[in-house]
Order: sequence, then structure tokens, then C-alpha cells
Amino acid sequence: MNQGQINEQIDNKLKLFFFDHTKSRDEYVELYKELYPEKYLQEKGKRYSPLFIIMKEIKQALLLGREIAPYRKDILKRLDGEAIFTSIVLIRIAFTNISKVFFSGDYNKFGKCYLGIQDEEYLDALNLLRNALEHNFWTLSTRVKNENQFHKKGEKIYFTLTAELKKEIITKNQNWKTLDYNSSLYIINPRRLYTNFEKGITKLRKELYDKNNSDIRERFNKNVRLKHWILVSP
Repeated sequence: MNQGQINEQIDNKLKLFFFDHTKSRDEYVELYKELYPEKYLQEKGKRYSPLFIIMKEIKQALLLGREIAPYRKDILKRLDGEAIFTSIVLIRIAFTNISKVFFSGDYNKFGKCYLGIQDEEYLDALNLLRNALEHNFWTLSTRVKNENQFHKKGEKIYFTLTAELKKEIITKNQNWKTLDYNSSLYIINPRRLYTNFEKGITKLRKELYDKNNSDIRERFNKNVRLKHWILVSP
């Protein structure tokens, strides 16, 4: 396979992986059929980009989007609020996997370059949130294993979620205090985290389409495989 064919292979995969999640599943399938007609016929099903699906479902959990806006108040009443816990779990899954695929698990690099979080303490806190969600049975709390400039070893870290329309992705409750042990409390805004993640994904997609970024394109082509995508039978 020559370089031109490799570039075409990568670009076709990019079109699907980063397919616009504001569009419908049917529109996605039409592009899939166009780019991979033989695979579509062989598998007898629809194979979705995991990023396309997870971004679409985070928006649904947070009741975001122009199509939802006219009905938002009524939906909120019937659902008893947004699914903010579900949204933070999905965001962390997307954030973690994108960081692993493109940046070898360097969460701080992704947080700085694509989420716009420059504060080192807040980057550290988001990494601790990942530990809480993935390794501590979704309790939104964890203990610090390795002491650093922000936290002592054994310190208990708590997280709480807010649906308020505020600018910050993450803030620290400076008035938080526990009597018997060291602890900290961080407030996470899933809606703001999602919108920044969405912008970061757009930035990353543009960089991947630039053929001068050969290293990251090759990493994408190696690590992101169609056969691992979500197959939905008819």
C-alpha cells in the first residue's frame, strides 16, 4: 500500500470516527455504506463510531442541543432533572480513551491542550476523579496514594456535581473541612466539561486531517480499528 492509499484509508476512518454527532444515526450509516460497502454487506449490521455514539448520548443526558431546547423544561420536570451522574461517567470514559489512543494516557496533556484547563491542581483533581469513577465503585471519592504539591498521602478527595450554568469546569470548595482527617472537596460542572471536550475534539480532528501530523495520524490508524466499533444488528 502506497502513502496515498494509506492517507485515504486514514481519512475515511477519520470521517466516521469524528462524524458530526449532531447529525442522525441514519446519516452516519449512509456515509458508512458509501465508504465501506463490502463491510456493510458482509456484517449485515450497522457499525458505529464509539465517539459518535458517546458524544450523542452525553448530549442527551445533559439535555443539550437545539432539537431539545424547545422541550427542555417539560423534559426536566418529567425526568426529575438532568442525568448529570450518567453524563460525568460517559465523559470520563471518552476522555480516558481519547487520551490513551492519542497521548499514551497523558491526561494532563489532553486536559491542557484540548480542555483548556491550565491549573495544575485542577488537572490533578480530574485525574483523581477518574480514579474515583473507575476504581472506587462510582462513589465520587478517592484517597491520594502518592503525595504531591496539592495533597498529602492518604488524604480523602470528594467530588460533587453541579448542573448550574457556571463558567468553571472545576472549582475547589475552600470552606470544606472534616474534623478527623484531611480531605478536599471539588465541584465538577459536567455541562461545562462536555462543551470544552466537544471543542477539544473539534481541534483534535482538524489536527488529524493535517497530513503534516504524520505521527498522530499513524497512531490513530494503528489504535482505532473498525472491527472494534459498535455493531448493531438490524
